[in-house]
Amino acid sequence: MKILAINPGSTTTKIAVFEDGKMVFVESIQHTEEELSKFVRVTDQYDYRKQLILNCLSSHGVEFSFNAIIGRGGLGKPTQGGVYEVNAQLRLDMINAQRKHACNLGCL
Repeated sequence: MKILAINPGSTTTKIAVFEDGKMVFVESIQHTEEELSKFVRVTDQYDYRKQLILNCLSSHGVEFSFNAIIGRGGLGKPTQGGVYEVNAQLRLDMINAQRKHACNLGCL
C-alpha cells in the first residue's frame, strides 16, 4: 500500500510518502510571507501548494499513484476525532469555514 500524507501549516506544507508501512521520504516545504501574501484567502493557496507537492514528489522520483492520500485537519464544524472520507460537503465546509487556517487545505 502506498500512502501520501499531507500536513499544511501556516508557513509550511509537510508531506511524507509511505509504502508497505515504511517511510519513503518526508519533507517540509517552506512558504515565505511574500509568497503567501499573493493569496487573498487561505483556500486560494490550494493550486500553489498542490503544484509544490507534485514538484516535490517528482524530485524524489515518486509517481503520483497512491492507494490513499491523507490530509491533516480542517477547522470546520465540530466532529469527533478520527478519519473521514472527503466528500463534496466536507470540501464545501472547508472552503466556507469560519476559522481560516492552512490546515483547512488538508481536506481539499
